[in-house]
Amino acid sequence: MHEMPINSKLFEEYIQKNSLFEKARKHLKEYLEIWWEEDSDAFLEGMRASFEKVIKEYKFTDKIVSIKKNFLYEPPQDYLSVSICIDDEEGDWVSQYDAFFDFSFLLFDDVLDDVNYLRSKKKVCLNCGITLHEPPINSKFFEEYIQKNGLLEKTREFLREYFESYYNDTPDLFVEDMGVPFEKMMKEYRFRLKTVEIKKNFLYEPPRDYLAVSIWIENEKGDYISENTVFFDFLFEVFDDTATVKEEFH
Repeated sequence: MHEMPINSKLFEEYIQKNSLFEKARKHLKEYLEIWWEEDSDAFLEGMRASFEKVIKEYKFTDKIVSIKKNFLYEPPQDYLSVSICIDDEEGDWVSQYDAFFDFSFLLFDDVLDDVNYLRSKKKVCLNCGITLHEPPINSKFFEEYIQKNGLLEKTREFLREYFESYYNDTPDLFVEDMGVPFEKMMKEYRFRLKTVEIKKNFLYEPPRDYLAVSIWIENEKGDYISENTVFFDFLFEVFDDTATVKEEFH
């Protein structure tokens, strides 16, 4: 039996006490308003309605809060991400908004999925200032948990099986997606640990806690090919996975 690296109840209390979804909604409204003012045509295409209608009639659903450790930084950086689902007035999915905060709750990045807009943001030095709030998990303990339980190795093992099955079933599509056959990919491509997340998903009732491990795959030249995320429960059983493949291979 494996324990969660953070107490589930305390994590939920931390989210509520610090109003993380409310903070994210404030930034989401600002994001949408700036986009509307800068390019209303693109806004209408992406959101399928005017700013006023989106704010008044669309549904904004609290989805996930994650504690993330990002290994693309040196040293690895810890921060929070907050996800909000956006559905139109008929209940059809439109987008997902992700806001990224340091542990002083300063926004340092945000993104709206599947829309052709990236707003310019004030540059914030992640974790360079004084952290005024206690993080919900000790950074060193989190990294030790990742290493002790072999999360990178477990994820790589799952991905090897996944890619081998993918190649055996549809080799032409595999090469179209990944650029090379399976054996060449496994020998020459680099699998980099990108992030490990402790997620609390509020779309479940009660909210569900789990782990997400993201691997950044680069070819032999160091070019980005894909990002694959594997979702584990706290027994380290895989229950889902996702992939984002470089567009030029399609």
